[in-house]
Amino acid sequence: MKIECLFWNIKDVYNNGRFDFLNAYAQKTDVMILAEAYNSTVNNQINNFSLIQPLQTSGREWIKIFVKKSCLTNFQLNRVDELFNKRVCVARFTVNTKKDIFLIGIHLNSKTGIDEKTQLLLNNKATQEIHHFLQTNHTRAIIVGDFNHNPFEAILNSSITFNSLSNRELTRQLGYRTYLRKRKVLFYNPMWNFIGDHDFQNNQERFNGTYFFRDDRHKTIDQLHWNLLDQILISEPIIDSTNPQDIQIITEYNNGINTIQLADRNFYATTKSYLNPDYSDHLPIKFSIDTSKLN
Repeated sequence: MKIECLFWNIKDVYNNGRFDFLNAYAQKTDVMILAEAYNSTVNNQINNFSLIQPLQTSGREWIKIFVKKSCLTNFQLNRVDELFNKRVCVARFTVNTKKDIFLIGIHLNSKTGIDEKTQLLLNNKATQEIHHFLQTNHTRAIIVGDFNHNPFEAILNSSITFNSLSNRELTRQLGYRTYLRKRKVLFYNPMWNFIGDHDFQNNQERFNGTYFFRDDRHKTIDQLHWNLLDQILISEPIIDSTNPQDIQIITEYNNGINTIQLADRNFYATTKSYLNPDYSDHLPIKFSIDTSKLN
């Protein structure tokens, strides 16, 4: 059995476009992880989905997890912890007699208004809290969300932070890395496969990111424009539970009447971005969890 999952940073805006997309994808999704869905308006707007209730009612909810009601007979998903000032949400995912795993939703601090060093120092605390939680419990985990860092940045790859690699087989063979006598589980980051504008598998051009930034005031001299901020990391013990071929950056959807573009090959005049301003400044990503591959 495959559990179909969707992550999207909806940019804290509640309009018909966003709900139209969420309800269109609700028909083929089992779990939705949303960032910046602060307002309670969204809680009851996704057809046949229930919100996993937060552990604390106070403070901003950076991450919300929704589960399709009809799926609750096949698996259980319960929130078990909230880390890093509620920017990290940990849920326990259990399927029948299989060993449970942790599904961890994340929304880290962005670069807006701060320099890269400050951002790294702030977000490093999240990596420490996550790894401490896993070492205290177990290391079967999937981390998904808006990291606000690209895959090639140090916080994703360093052995003292997220400790992820771009190579699946290398991650499998090593299993963990040790630094200063601290042994930490390795994560595989399949989002490296989306760097570059050509999809070699389907032999076609593609959007090579989930977030587009353009500063025509030229305050930033090393703009990438396309950034791959929304990612998924799979820990080595369950590395086969998610197939890289099932991961997709969603650029359009059909609502039963029309095909709607979330991104366009031409800039939108109001934002000078490729991303449709009626939706979000992030593109959604989808992935699957193959329960037959959970040890």
